[in-house]
Amino acid sequence: MRLSVCIVNFRQMMGVTLENFSAGVMIGIYANVAAFATPTITKAAYTALFNDYVAKRKTRDAGGKADNMAYKVSRTALITALNTLADYVNSIAQGAIDCIKLAGYQASNDPSRLVPDKDPIAQEGVTLYREKKTVGQLTSDCGKLANGSHSLAILCEANPLPEGTTLVNGILVFPTAITFKISLDLNMQKKRVWTGLTAGVVYYCYYIVINSHGASGLSNEAQTKA
Repeated sequence: MRLSVCIVNFRQMMGVTLENFSAGVMIGIYANVAAFATPTITKAAYTALFNDYVAKRKTRDAGGKADNMAYKVSRTALITALNTLADYVNSIAQGAIDCIKLAGYQASNDPSRLVPDKDPIAQEGVTLYREKKTVGQLTSDCGKLANGSHSLAILCEANPLPEGTTLVNGILVFPTAITFKISLDLNMQKKRVWTGLTAGVVYYCYYIVINSHGASGLSNEAQTKA
């Protein structure tokens, strides 16, 4: 059997998913000095790349397509750093699965990964924008959905959803009382057009992915004015 190495599935990650993964690598490598004494990227340099990505991701989510290029450049830089650190971890681990996982990466040939996770994963990269020459109308897009999945799109007027909002047995459950207007759209399409909105008001959009195994958590938050 081949030696276990770091799995590079992070190259396909986006949004908060990549943010969470790269945060785990930052903790795994730089907090375990005894195991990883001489990383090929310094903690300061990696932290700077991570913080830049988080800032660009939040700006992209808030502003939509206009801020997407800066986000892509920052994402590429962070993934390049993760590639470099993966090579370093492989050189230290020499096939040791526990060492690879300690660094925050997933390991190939890991027996704990043989049972696939079929639960839906929260969607990343949701955008919300106003087309030119439209008033009181917004368009949202969640990107490609996995086969067999559909989505519930949620649009909130003037207020974001409270943290901890979930979909349980087809019912939205809020951790606190909701007093603002919410619109829902359940279908197979990744793109939704929301009409009849109040011009000048900020709207907040989320997606929940649904398949035969259940519902995901909330996607990233996208917001813009109608």
